[in-house]
Amino acid sequence: MASNTDKSKTRSATVTGQKPDTLSQEELQANYGITAQQLLVSPDIANLFQEAWKGKWKKELFNAKLEQTNWYQDNAKPMREYLLAASNPDSADWIRKKADSLQHVKDVQLSLGSNFSEQQLSDMSVQAMMYGWNEPGHEDQLRREMSKLLPEGTYGGDIQKNADALSRLASANGVDFGDVWFQSAGKSIASKLTDSQYWETQIRKESASMFPIFKDQILSGMVNAQDIASPYMKMMQDTLGINADAIKVNDPTILRALTNYDDKGNPSAMNLGAFQQQLRNDPRWLETDKAQNQITGVASKVLEMFGVTGGGNL
Repeated sequence: MASNTDKSKTRSATVTGQKPDTLSQEELQANYGITAQQLLVSPDIANLFQEAWKGKWKKELFNAKLEQTNWYQDNAKPMREYLLAASNPDSADWIRKKADSLQHVKDVQLSLGSNFSEQQLSDMSVQAMMYGWNEPGHEDQLRREMSKLLPEGTYGGDIQKNADALSRLASANGVDFGDVWFQSAGKSIASKLTDSQYWETQIRKESASMFPIFKDQILSGMVNAQDIASPYMKMMQDTLGINADAIKVNDPTILRALTNYDDKGNPSAMNLGAFQQQLRNDPRWLETDKAQNQITGVASKVLEMFGVTGGGNL
């Protein structure tokens, strides 16, 4: 029965064409940085090695010639590294590469806040190795590719966080684009297709068109429309007895106050005194305790003028 050493030499001989005792696996790696399994990845590599071994080429010449082969030129660096590593599935290098790539994919899954199947994670891990998405500077591509697999409306993680942040900004500026818009924007940011500034600018432009008097402040990002509207919102809350959470920047009463015109037809925000008078002309004001007390007080004074006092004496 042949020993393990004999078997190893026989395997090498089938690749190199040499006698079993002329080349060992260790010599193959030492001389050319390549394994017997890797020689079988492509006929280009195997044929080139035959020439190199017969001509006693040095490693540098072998590498230079390898770069001229069709196999080398048809495959980008990540793909070449993947094919060479995968050709030796029992090697520590391949096992480590697979584990690192899978973990990277799982980390991206966590940040996107969605659940992929084990098969999807495995497939994406392989693609990440083949196309170099795990390499520094290329991580965004992995996020983009994984984002494509997400079912619409089932977002979490960075996608939902981005969507919520944009929704809050829009609300603070009196505009609303709807959940689909915010989630699409959140997905785009998480996928590194766009940045948050792109979407924030769209929100501010829409808000500026609604509040032209304050266009420059809103577009600059110095303030939100809500900051400008806050004194009016507080007066509306106190005068009409409305819960603060129920008053929005785009409330029609607030919009009228901030998109008013002066006597000459120029855009001008309503002064607070005029705004309060407007609120007291609002039918809702009559339902407040303040209005009822005021009406009762006026009625009492009228009755007093006619000599009616006390318990309703006529």
